[in-house]
Amino acid sequence: MKKQHISVFLFLILALGAVSPVFANNEIQAKREQMKLDLEAKWAEMDAKREAKRAEIEAKRASSTAKRIEFQQGVAQRKVERVIKVMLGTIESLEKITVRIESRIAKVKAQGGNTTESEKFVAFAKTNLLDARTKVGTFASIDLSSEKAAENFERIRTAATEAREIIRKVHENLMMAVRSLRAAEIDIEDSNSSGSEE
Repeated sequence: MKKQHISVFLFLILALGAVSPVFANNEIQAKREQMKLDLEAKWAEMDAKREAKRAEIEAKRASSTAKRIEFQQGVAQRKVERVIKVMLGTIESLEKITVRIESRIAKVKAQGGNTTESEKFVAFAKTNLLDARTKVGTFASIDLSSEKAAENFERIRTAATEAREIIRKVHENLMMAVRSLRAAEIDIEDSNSSGSEE
């Protein structure tokens, strides 16, 4: 009987030994599958976090770009306002000078001087002053909606140059009016001094 027990015992050991690796292989295989699923889940979670972070960065970048564009457009608008203020001040000064020149023309004319040329230059200056006011008015409504600051400032520069050129013409015409008026005054003085000598 002992032999039988030993053989049954050996049989059980052999049977369990043969079955045990099958159970062990299945268990290992299940653990591997679980680890693989866990790893894929972690990758998916990391990908989702990475995408969320990327979206957050893009949103911040878009927000900062919008703020930068808004800031630059504000700077451009303030530049336009300053230039308009300076140009309108210059135009007003030139208008006051024009009034004073017209007053001098009237005096010289009353004394019998030839003021035709001076009057012509003053008329040109007045026309240029109207053009300058119109140009400054359109300058105030300049389109500064570009997202590129360089484009906005180039528009400002172009419009300001055009307005400055008109204002320069006003100044030149007024100078020519004063010169011709001065020549007329000299002629009056010469005729008065030659009349008094006789």
